Amino acid sequence: MRQPSLLERIFFSSSDGCLRSGWRVIVQTSFQYALALLLSLAAILIGLIGSLDTPQNLLAAKAIEVLALIISILAACRWLDRRRIADFGLQPARRWADFTAGLLIAGLQMGAVFTIYQLAGWSVVQSFAWETEPVREVVRAAATLLLLFLLVGFGEELHLRGYVLQNLAEGIGRWPAVLLSSLIFALSHIFNPGGKAPMAIVGLFAAGLFFAYAYYRTGQLWLSIGLHVAWNFFENPVFGFPVSGLAVPGLIRQSIVGPPFWTGGVFGPEASPVILAILALGVGLIEIYKRLEARWPGSR
Repeated sequence: MRQPSLLERIFFSSSDGCLRSGWRVIVQTSFQYALALLLSLAAILIGLIGSLDTPQNLLAAKAIEVLALIISILAACRWLDRRRIADFGLQPARRWADFTAGLLIAGLQMGAVFTIYQLAGWSVVQSFAWETEPVREVVRAAATLLLLFLLVGFGEELHLRGYVLQNLAEGIGRWPAVLLSSLIFALSHIFNPGGKAPMAIVGLFAAGLFFAYAYYRTGQLWLSIGLHVAWNFFENPVFGFPVSGLAVPGLIRQSIVGPPFWTGGVFGPEASPVILAILALGVGLIEIYKRLEARWPGSR
């Protein structure tokens, strides 16, 4: 029997002949970004999207990114992984319960952040959006941002806690894969305003661990998707904090007056030490949810 060459051993698994998991991640991600670039250029040329200074254009740009992600993962599933996209954490069982629980838990987490900042005197509420703008415009803007963050949460979780984490876990083991995928998650935001600050990287790395915990606690992505969606939506459009350095006026118009180290500065609460306690709170709330779930008829 012919022995595989060194090159074959580097790129292919000896057990099933498939491309090794790390290379699958590289191929899928490279195809995703190349396709997103081509689709974005096409959208710009035909006038579908323009400057990214409005929620509507941001929504269109993010929809293109997520479309490229889904196409790339479907292609990888067909030709590299030999499995279905649902196998990466999108099975339908308990999707609505887990997703809703994620929304509620992250809403409570961001409410706790707002409460801490208020009690510490780190933020001052100036006004509410409906006091200065027509209610119809406020609702329209909030709905657009909700759609935007639905795409962000679904896309980032499907990619990082879905395809990347699970492929890496197959190759290097669960904990190294969790740590590496969380580091990738943190470093993917370093070009955001304030994203290079050490505490911003630490905070997002910890958030990556939290989302990975939600995935492994349920075995599916729906809880982590709900957490991610509501985390972003409540952080910025509702409470008015910057979310990973990006901000638009929220329903609550507040000024951050506390020390940048404790408030996170321009990056927002994710670069604050407070976020570590908030993530620990989230772990506790997930455990409460799982205990309640075990008591519900037909939950298993």
